[in-house]
Amino acid sequence: MKTKILLLSFLLGTFQLVQAQGETETVPALSEMEGDFVIMNMQEYEGMAGLGNMRAMKMSVDGDSLSISGFYMLQGVDNVKAGYDEQDGDITIPSGTEILRASNITRVLYVWDEDAQEVNLRPITYEYLGNGTWATEQTLMIMTGYVGGELSQGAYFANGSEIHRANAVSSNVSYYGTDIETQERYDESRPSFVAVEDGRVAVYNLLQADQYGYGCMMEGTIGTDGATVSFAPRAIGQTNDGTYRVLAGCGYDEAGNIPDGLTNAGTPQEGYVEGHLDLETGTLSFGHMAIWVASYDGTGLEIDSDRFFEFVAKTEVTFEPGEILPSSIGPSRALDSQAKAVEQVEYYRMDGVRVARPRQGELLVKRSVYTDGTARTEKMFVR
Repeated sequence: MKTKILLLSFLLGTFQLVQAQGETETVPALSEMEGDFVIMNMQEYEGMAGLGNMRAMKMSVDGDSLSISGFYMLQGVDNVKAGYDEQDGDITIPSGTEILRASNITRVLYVWDEDAQEVNLRPITYEYLGNGTWATEQTLMIMTGYVGGELSQGAYFANGSEIHRANAVSSNVSYYGTDIETQERYDESRPSFVAVEDGRVAVYNLLQADQYGYGCMMEGTIGTDGATVSFAPRAIGQTNDGTYRVLAGCGYDEAGNIPDGLTNAGTPQEGYVEGHLDLETGTLSFGHMAIWVASYDGTGLEIDSDRFFEFVAKTEVTFEPGEILPSSIGPSRALDSQAKAVEQVEYYRMDGVRVARPRQGELLVKRSVYTDGTARTEKMFVR
């Protein structure tokens, strides 16, 4: 059996970077920069930007600077060194910093000049926005080549990026394999970031999405009881054979300890995951899920409910009660912090087709283009 989800939500998503409320606005001292963080990177597709990837990373103090581990992939180089300004809270990484060394191959991170199509040697600067959030609007490029040789353009690291202090821990029990006698069990946990807004909850770095350590996010709607949460299926990555990975809800075959089809099969809620949020105890639990195989048919992704990568039997996110307060889920405040003039506004359906004007009842992607050349995208429902 196959069910379809729109590819646009995977290629774009909404760049839903968030600012946690309730923390101090005071710039953290260098000594307070120790601990777990989540980095979220923006990517562009056909001129539209969305949340591309995320991962947990750890910062420690090294003399008068910062040492960052996990900045890029699982396999990398020694920790990335960064400067820290205790006056304004900015984090700076030198342009030209090596982020991966594999045998005699090196990958080096630079600020990228889109107009000149060349590297720029000014430092990578994450500006402090307050409330444990840092952001850069710079385009960052990975240059690659042989150690000691010339470097050539590799791939975009980010078209804008944010760093958030982790405020939660996500834990899961997963199984690999269809034979109950030989199944491999994984008990895992990772730093994550949770944000709650009126009627919505989002978890970033919920599960590890691939072998490189990149994570995934899920966003759900809170029910009228204030506790039940309904999470829509979400594409979380692409594999080497051209298929995709989709995280979606499933039934449970207890005898085989494997998924038993998609939840709510044959309905508009097919593949939805039911969760439970308790702000008083600091827990968010998810129902049974699986990472399914999906293929692209030209308009969207089709989930093949007969094929899966991993059965996620149990998932729970824990946080300190009272610390996860209503927060703004939307585009980076780095864009909103400046009074920019809008040059034009474009609207796209969820299948990527541009429309002349919004119509009542439609779910659209709104793209605002500013006079300074920057753009912002967001999902909108036309009431």
